[in-house]
Amino acid sequence: MYATTKNLSLGVGWAYVVLVSVGLGVVASAPPLQPIYHTPGPGATGFAGDPNGMFYYPPTDTYHFFWQCSDVAGDGDIQWCHATSPDMAKWEHHGKALTDKGTFSGAATLLENDEVVMLNIVTSLDWRMYTSRPDDYSDVDMVKWDRTENPTDLVGFTDVSGGTKINGGDLDGSYFGVCGSTTSGLGSATVWVADKHFDIVNGTETRLIEFPWNRHQKNDSPQPRDPNFFKVNFEEGSEWTDELWAFEGAQKMCYYGGHDFYSLGTFDVHNDYDFKVLGGEDNNFGTMVYDYGDTTFAAQTFQDGKTGETIMSTWSLEGDCDWSVEEFPPVESCPATMARGWLGIHTLPRVVRAEVVDGTVMLKFKPLPALDNLKTGKSEEMSVEQGEQKMFELRGRSYDLNINFEMPVGDSDFVVDANVLADDEGREGTVVRIRSAKVVENCELIYINDAARNATLCGVGGEDALGGVDECSKSCEDLEGCFAWNFIEGEIGCQQFCGSILPLMSSNNVGCDWGNRGPDYGNPADSVCGFQDATKWIVVSIERENSSAAEEGGFGKHSFIAPVRVLEGESVDLRIFVDQSVVEVFAQGGRVAMTGRVYPSLEQSDGVSVGVGGGGVGAVKVQMNEFGSAF
Repeated sequence: MYATTKNLSLGVGWAYVVLVSVGLGVVASAPPLQPIYHTPGPGATGFAGDPNGMFYYPPTDTYHFFWQCSDVAGDGDIQWCHATSPDMAKWEHHGKALTDKGTFSGAATLLENDEVVMLNIVTSLDWRMYTSRPDDYSDVDMVKWDRTENPTDLVGFTDVSGGTKINGGDLDGSYFGVCGSTTSGLGSATVWVADKHFDIVNGTETRLIEFPWNRHQKNDSPQPRDPNFFKVNFEEGSEWTDELWAFEGAQKMCYYGGHDFYSLGTFDVHNDYDFKVLGGEDNNFGTMVYDYGDTTFAAQTFQDGKTGETIMSTWSLEGDCDWSVEEFPPVESCPATMARGWLGIHTLPRVVRAEVVDGTVMLKFKPLPALDNLKTGKSEEMSVEQGEQKMFELRGRSYDLNINFEMPVGDSDFVVDANVLADDEGREGTVVRIRSAKVVENCELIYINDAARNATLCGVGGEDALGGVDECSKSCEDLEGCFAWNFIEGEIGCQQFCGSILPLMSSNNVGCDWGNRGPDYGNPADSVCGFQDATKWIVVSIERENSSAAEEGGFGKHSFIAPVRVLEGESVDLRIFVDQSVVEVFAQGGRVAMTGRVYPSLEQSDGVSVGVGGGGVGAVKVQMNEFGSAF
C-alpha cells in the first residue's frame, strides 16, 4: 500500500494557468529539485501551505496529516490536502479532504470516545470558524469529511490550535485551545472552550503573553499569527516537576512567510487561564525561535497518543523568491518557482522536548526516529583527520549525514565543513559548517536598540541609528567582524536579543527587514554580548553562497548561523538531512534546528565531502545513509 515511489498530481490548474500567463509553458517538476521524502512529495503540483490537522488515531494505528493546498491561482482557492501514514515516515496521499474554498488554518482534536473533530476558518463563508468530522469511521483512511452547516460561536478570530482536555473543576471533560484574536492586544491570543461533545460554548478573551517581537509586525492584525499552545515533555532525567507549556506564534515579516517563536511557562486552566512565563516577561529567553534557518512558518504540533511525544511540523517556503512582493500566486517574485510548477514543502516531523541548559529551560527539536525507515540500506562511513578533505564514493541528492567528534579542550580554532549537493569541480555546493566559538567570540554583531549604549545601530531612535535596511546592510559589510545584522522597528533590549539569538536570523531578502551576514570574521572589543567560555560553544551555519551556479533571481544565497551549547561530557554531534532542495540540520540532539532551501543547477551536483581545518580536533567520524521516497 505504501509504494517506494508514486507519481502524484494534486491538480495542474494553478501551474498551467500561471506558466502560460508568463509565457514559460508547462515545465515538469521532476527531480533533481523536488524533495522525495518531505511532504507533499514527488510529483505534487501547485501550492503547499501550512500543516494543519495532524493527529494519531488509535483504533486504526494511523497518523493523519493535512495541509493547505491550491492548484489554481488565488488565496480563495485554498483547500486541505490529506495523507496517512503508519509511522509518519512513509505516506499515502488521499487527495483533498476539506474542499470549501478558502479553508485556511485549523487543527484536529481527538475526543475521549475516539471521535475526531476539526476546527478551522473558512474565508469563503464569512471568515467564520467551522467544525468537520469524518464521514465514515469504518474508512481507515478517513477520506471524506463533513462540515457542519452552522459556524461556531467564535467570531472575529483567526488561526486556531487543537484542543486539550480539561480535568477537574467546573469544566471537567471539556476542551480548550487558543486562536489569534483581532480584538485583543499585541501579542495576545484568545482561549476557546468546547464541551465534551465539542460544541463551542464560549470564547473567552484572555491575554496569555505579550511578545516583544510582535510589536513591529508589518500586517494590520495585532495577534500573533498561527498561535499554538501545547504541553511539553522534559528530557529523561530532568528534575523539573511542574507542567511545562509552550506558547508559539508566527512573526509575519513579509507578504508571505516569517518565523515561529515560542515562550515557555506554567499554565493554570482553572485560574482564569493564567500563563506565567518562566523568569517573568523580561526573561532573556522569554521568546525563542523554532528554526534558525530559512523562512519556516506556521508550525503545528499534536500529542502522539501512541508514544506520548509532542510532534511538530512546519511550513517551509521556497528560498529563491522575493516574498516582500504582495502577490499570489507569486508570478513576478518567483519566476523560478513558477517554472517548476510547485511551491512549498514541510519540514520533517520533529519530536519536541524540553531541557534545562545553564539554568534556562529551552525546547529541543529532534528528528522523528521513524525517519530511519526511509533508509535504503546503502551507506558509507569514513573518518576524516585534521587537514584532510575526503569525498564519499556514495553519491546522491537524498540522504542523511551524521557527523561526530570530541569537543576540543582548551584553545582551538577548528572548522569542520560538510559540502553537500556539490559537483566535483567546485562550481556549486552547499556547506554545513561547524566552527569553534573562538572565531566568533563576543558574538561580533551589530546590535539593535542596544540598551547598554542607549542607541540603535539598525532601526529607529538614538543618535547613531541607521536609516533603514540598506544602511544596515552596508554598515555590516563595512564593519570588520560583522557577521550578522538585523533591522527592527520598535524598542527592545539588547539582552533580549542576545538571549534569544534573534540577531543571527536572516530571511530571503533585505526587503523583509531581516539581516544578512558580512564577509569577514573578527573580534570587536566593544561587543556587549559574548560567549563567556568558547570551549562550551560551537557555531553552526549553512553556507549557501555557492549553492547554485545559476545567476537568476539573486535570492536564497545568504547564510544562516547560530551558536550551539555543548554540555560537559558531550561530543559534537550533527545530523544533516539532504533532500534535493532541502538541507535540514539538527545540532546536539536538536538543541538547534536549521532549515535551508538550496537550488543546485548542475546535474553532476550529487557529491558529498567532509573537510577538517584549523586545530584541536581529532578524528571526525561521518556516516552517510541513502534515503528513498516517502511516497
